[in-house]
Amino acid sequence: MKQSVVVNLCGVGVLGVAMVEKRVSLRITLGWTEDRCPRSNRVTDTRIYRWDELPFEKVTEMVSRKVVTGDLQTMVQVYLKRGAHVPLHSHDSEQMVYVLQGIVKWVVGGREMLVREGEVLYVPSCVRHQAEALEDTFQLAVLSDKESRVTRQGLEKHQ
Repeated sequence: MKQSVVVNLCGVGVLGVAMVEKRVSLRITLGWTEDRCPRSNRVTDTRIYRWDELPFEKVTEMVSRKVVTGDLQTMVQVYLKRGAHVPLHSHDSEQMVYVLQGIVKWVVGGREMLVREGEVLYVPSCVRHQAEALEDTFQLAVLSDKESRVTRQGLEKHQ
């Protein structure tokens, strides 16, 4: 007897149905089921942001940024003037940093590396890291999980 396999994706409902040759019913769930998703993850909360319409946030004389925050991720455009220093810190969020322009010297978990234009740096959660702009730099950072909202204020806490 053929049984249906229902595959759900958070807030999306049925993603696909497959037929199997077994007498058992199989249900595969990826992520949260709709009833476990936070209300703000609903399609009605979908937005489009325009970077050129977001305000600059001047963190220090050497650092400014624009921030977009969701429930589980934060995306930040970061502008570092040459010589800008982001002090040693850590946070619960994973972080990806895409250098769009410039060169940044990073120290991650005691390991020093240069990240150049076109490169992406992955910083695992809870690993201490710091950065120094060797040139005027423009980078895009993505932080994961709810702790990213706390990390948004991270630079101020470390000044």
